[in-house]
Amino acid sequence: MVSSIIKQVLDALQFLHHRGIVHLNLQPDNVIMQSRRRLDIKLIDFGRARKISSYDGDKIERDGTAEFMAPEKVQNDQVGVPADIWGVGVLTFILLSGVSPFRADADQDTYANITHVRYDAHSLYHNVTKYALKFLYQILKRNAKSRLTTDECLEHRWFQLNAPMIKVRKSAVFSTDKLKTFEEEYIKRRMIGSSTPDALIRAY
Repeated sequence: MVSSIIKQVLDALQFLHHRGIVHLNLQPDNVIMQSRRRLDIKLIDFGRARKISSYDGDKIERDGTAEFMAPEKVQNDQVGVPADIWGVGVLTFILLSGVSPFRADADQDTYANITHVRYDAHSLYHNVTKYALKFLYQILKRNAKSRLTTDECLEHRWFQLNAPMIKVRKSAVFSTDKLKTFEEEYIKRRMIGSSTPDALIRAY
């Protein structure tokens, strides 16, 4: 299920990237299911998406939720296609662990974790496949140019549909308790972050 979700996210990004558009806001509430009956994924919220002049992108403001930013955005370097690939890595880590890999209590500590690519691989479920682990290692890289491209991601062995790979993926079963806890805490944080200040309400 996780590989299917991530593959569909990558399919959507491939469509965008081939048209010179980067999403730049990959986080859980921007990946939705089209139906409760099927695992059909849609990518939404293009409020931070932009057309870029090159693969490496442009310098942009450091806005958005800290834990989902790519290192180059944190460091105010050029931000382009590889930033979305980093976002895929963060989403994948969350789905395979129930933990946000770089999040700390304070944004500055979160930025430091991202800059130094500090995360605890022991947070991942113990029976995650070696192919999923390799995929994570190949996209959560500090150097943007060292990450896989969207096309390379889609060709990765973790997503292959041959019988042996499907069997390997299906045997990797884990409890979703941690993921449910993450969801509850994430929603609380989003509600706090999106609350409108009283002064603005009074002004309106």
